[in-house]
Amino acid sequence: MSSTDKRTADLVTAFKRQGYFDALRKELLANFREGDEGNAFLARIKDIVEAEITRDDSILAKDRTKATNLLGTAVERTEAYPDLKKKTEDRVMGSKELRERVQGLMRAVLKEQEEAQKQAEEKQEATTEVKTEQARKPQEVKENGIYVPSGAK
Repeated sequence: MSSTDKRTADLVTAFKRQGYFDALRKELLANFREGDEGNAFLARIKDIVEAEITRDDSILAKDRTKATNLLGTAVERTEAYPDLKKKTEDRVMGSKELRERVQGLMRAVLKEQEEAQKQAEEKQEATTEVKTEQARKPQEVKENGIYVPSGAK
Protein backbone atom coordinates (compact mmCIF):
# COMPACT_ATOMS: atom_id res chain seq x y z
CA MET A 1 0.00 0.00 0.00
CA SER A 2 1.46 3.35 -1.01
CA SER A 3 1.70 6.20 1.47
CA THR A 4 -1.09 8.03 -0.39
CA ASP A 5 -3.36 4.97 -0.18
CA LYS A 6 -2.60 4.59 3.53
CA ARG A 7 -3.26 8.27 4.18
CA THR A 8 -6.56 8.04 2.27
CA ALA A 9 -7.58 4.91 4.18
CA ASP A 10 -6.69 6.61 7.48
CA LEU A 11 -8.74 9.66 6.49
CA VAL A 12 -11.77 7.52 5.61
CA THR A 13 -11.42 5.60 8.89
CA ALA A 14 -11.26 8.85 10.87
CA PHE A 15 -14.26 10.19 8.93
CA LYS A 16 -16.26 7.11 9.93
CA ARG A 17 -15.01 7.03 13.55
CA GLN A 18 -16.10 10.60 14.09
CA GLY A 19 -19.61 9.65 13.02
CA TYR A 20 -19.79 11.75 9.86
CA PHE A 21 -20.51 8.79 7.58
CA ASP A 22 -23.36 7.48 9.74
CA ALA A 23 -24.83 10.96 10.11
CA LEU A 24 -24.86 11.47 6.33
CA ARG A 25 -26.28 8.00 5.74
CA LYS A 26 -29.08 8.57 8.25
CA GLU A 27 -29.88 11.97 6.78
CA LEU A 28 -30.04 10.56 3.24
CA LEU A 29 -32.27 7.71 4.38
CA ALA A 30 -34.61 10.07 6.23
CA ASN A 31 -34.83 12.31 3.15
CA PHE A 32 -35.56 9.26 1.01
CA ARG A 33 -38.29 8.01 3.34
CA GLU A 34 -39.97 11.41 3.49
CA GLY A 35 -39.64 12.13 -0.23
CA ASP A 36 -41.54 11.11 -3.31
CA GLU A 37 -38.99 8.46 -4.27
CA GLY A 38 -39.40 6.69 -0.94
CA ASN A 39 -43.17 6.69 -1.23
CA ALA A 40 -42.98 5.49 -4.84
CA PHE A 41 -40.62 2.67 -3.84
CA LEU A 42 -42.91 1.58 -0.99
CA ALA A 43 -45.90 1.63 -3.32
CA ARG A 44 -43.98 -0.50 -5.82
CA ILE A 45 -43.07 -3.03 -3.12
CA LYS A 46 -46.70 -3.16 -1.93
CA ASP A 47 -47.85 -3.79 -5.50
CA ILE A 48 -45.34 -6.62 -5.92
CA VAL A 49 -46.36 -8.20 -2.60
CA GLU A 50 -50.07 -7.88 -3.36
CA ALA A 51 -49.57 -9.40 -6.81
CA GLU A 52 -47.67 -12.30 -5.30
CA ILE A 53 -50.39 -12.89 -2.68
CA THR A 54 -53.07 -12.70 -5.39
CA ARG A 55 -51.12 -15.24 -7.46
CA ASP A 56 -50.66 -17.57 -4.45
CA ASP A 57 -52.86 -16.76 -1.45
CA SER A 58 -51.45 -19.75 0.47
CA ILE A 59 -48.53 -17.47 1.35
CA LEU A 60 -50.72 -15.88 4.03
CA ALA A 61 -51.26 -19.25 5.71
CA LYS A 62 -47.54 -20.06 5.88
CA ASP A 63 -45.21 -19.50 8.76
CA ARG A 64 -44.28 -15.82 8.98
CA THR A 65 -40.59 -16.50 8.26
CA LYS A 66 -41.40 -18.59 5.19
CA ALA A 67 -43.88 -16.02 3.94
CA THR A 68 -41.34 -13.23 4.38
CA ASN A 69 -38.72 -15.20 2.48
CA LEU A 70 -41.14 -15.98 -0.36
CA LEU A 71 -42.26 -12.38 -0.66
CA GLY A 72 -38.69 -11.10 -0.43
CA THR A 73 -37.69 -13.43 -3.23
CA ALA A 74 -40.61 -12.15 -5.32
CA VAL A 75 -39.41 -8.57 -4.81
CA GLU A 76 -35.84 -9.55 -5.69
CA ARG A 77 -37.02 -11.08 -9.00
CA THR A 78 -38.19 -7.64 -10.09
CA GLU A 79 -36.09 -4.64 -11.00
CA ALA A 80 -37.23 -2.71 -7.89
CA TYR A 81 -33.90 -2.87 -6.04
CA PRO A 82 -31.56 -2.33 -9.02
CA ASP A 83 -33.71 0.60 -10.18
CA LEU A 84 -33.66 2.15 -6.72
CA LYS A 85 -29.91 1.59 -6.40
CA LYS A 86 -29.27 3.26 -9.77
CA LYS A 87 -31.50 6.24 -8.94
CA THR A 88 -29.90 6.61 -5.52
CA GLU A 89 -26.37 6.45 -6.90
CA ASP A 90 -27.24 9.02 -9.57
CA ARG A 91 -28.83 11.34 -7.03
CA VAL A 92 -26.11 11.01 -4.42
CA MET A 93 -23.14 11.09 -6.77
CA GLY A 94 -24.68 13.86 -8.83
CA SER A 95 -25.41 16.08 -5.84
CA LYS A 96 -22.97 18.99 -5.86
CA GLU A 97 -24.24 20.06 -2.42
CA LEU A 98 -23.57 16.65 -0.88
CA ARG A 99 -20.17 16.37 -2.56
CA GLU A 100 -19.18 19.79 -1.19
CA ARG A 101 -20.40 18.85 2.30
CA VAL A 102 -18.39 15.63 2.28
CA GLN A 103 -15.31 17.46 1.00
CA GLY A 104 -15.68 20.07 3.76
CA LEU A 105 -16.03 17.38 6.42
CA MET A 106 -13.04 15.51 5.02
CA ARG A 107 -10.98 18.71 5.10
CA ALA A 108 -11.94 19.22 8.74
CA VAL A 109 -10.96 15.63 9.60
CA LEU A 110 -7.69 16.04 7.69
CA LYS A 111 -6.94 19.29 9.56
CA GLU A 112 -7.64 17.55 12.89
CA GLN A 113 -5.32 14.70 11.92
CA GLU A 114 -2.57 17.13 10.92
CA GLU A 115 -2.94 19.05 14.19
CA ALA A 116 -2.82 15.82 16.19
CA GLN A 117 0.28 14.76 14.25
CA LYS A 118 1.91 18.14 14.90
CA GLN A 119 1.13 17.90 18.63
CA ALA A 120 2.53 14.37 18.75
CA GLU A 121 5.71 15.54 17.02
CA GLU A 122 6.06 18.49 19.41
CA LYS A 123 5.58 16.20 22.39
CA GLN A 124 8.17 13.79 20.97
CA GLU A 125 10.61 16.68 20.46
CA ALA A 126 10.06 17.88 24.03
CA THR A 127 10.62 14.36 25.37
CA THR A 128 13.78 14.02 23.29
CA GLU A 129 15.07 17.37 24.59
CA VAL A 130 14.49 16.30 28.20
CA LYS A 131 16.30 13.02 27.62
CA THR A 132 19.17 14.81 25.90
CA GLU A 133 19.49 17.27 28.81
CA GLN A 134 19.47 14.43 31.28
CA ALA A 135 22.19 12.66 29.33
CA ARG A 136 24.35 15.81 29.36
CA LYS A 137 24.12 16.33 33.14
CA PRO A 138 26.95 14.83 35.11
CA GLN A 139 25.94 11.56 36.63
CA GLU A 140 25.41 11.61 40.37
CA VAL A 141 26.47 8.74 42.53
CA LYS A 142 24.98 8.03 45.92
CA GLU A 143 27.66 7.60 48.57
CA ASN A 144 26.63 7.11 52.18
CA GLY A 145 23.15 8.48 51.41
CA ILE A 146 24.50 11.67 49.78
CA TYR A 147 24.42 12.35 46.04
CA VAL A 148 27.84 13.29 44.79
CA PRO A 149 28.40 14.36 41.15
CA SER A 150 30.57 11.87 39.34
CA GLY A 151 34.19 13.01 39.02
CA ALA A 152 33.95 14.94 42.30
CA LYS A 153 35.66 12.22 44.30
